Amino acid sequence: MRERLIQRLYNTTPPRTLRTNEDITKGRYRFGEIALDEYLHVQVNPKAIQYWLIFEIDDESAFSWEDNLLPAPNIMVSGPSISKLGKIETQGGAHLLYAIQGVTTSLKGRRKPIAFLKYVNQAMRIKLGADEGYTGPLCKNPLHSHWKTTFLHSHEYSLNELNDFLHKPKREYGHGFDW
Repeated sequence: MRERLIQRLYNTTPPRTLRTNEDITKGRYRFGEIALDEYLHVQVNPKAIQYWLIFEIDDESAFSWEDNLLPAPNIMVSGPSISKLGKIETQGGAHLLYAIQGVTTSLKGRRKPIAFLKYVNQAMRIKLGADEGYTGPLCKNPLHSHWKTTFLHSHEYSLNELNDFLHKPKREYGHGFDW
């Protein structure tokens, strides 16, 4: 399972990927394999297609997916984060990575799958209580030894499968009511 997820990361990371060891707003491009081996923050989704849904959890509730009856993420990356002053903070914070079937997000992509991807992403972000200010593309590198990485499973979710966890069953009205 762990090996399959690591191989998926190497396959989906763009050949020229953003990476940084510093402030995540100042990334530079590097070859994907080198970036995954050496840098704290990397870009795992190419610009034109999305293979991962990434959520940033700022507080200590990295297991909020359990509390909200959502499926388990494939990878959970947590640990100390680097502040703008370069000091290491020991407080929580995690990135949850969900492996999804690839959705083309470029201008040549179909509008309905892109809109569905945005809907599922936003609904899961709200339900997880994830940081709404996180827009990517950089995330904590799951393969770097600085972070605590947990590989939970290698199942690849479809958007429909994730959407099933977002809706409550509708109540039936009118049944059993006797005038």
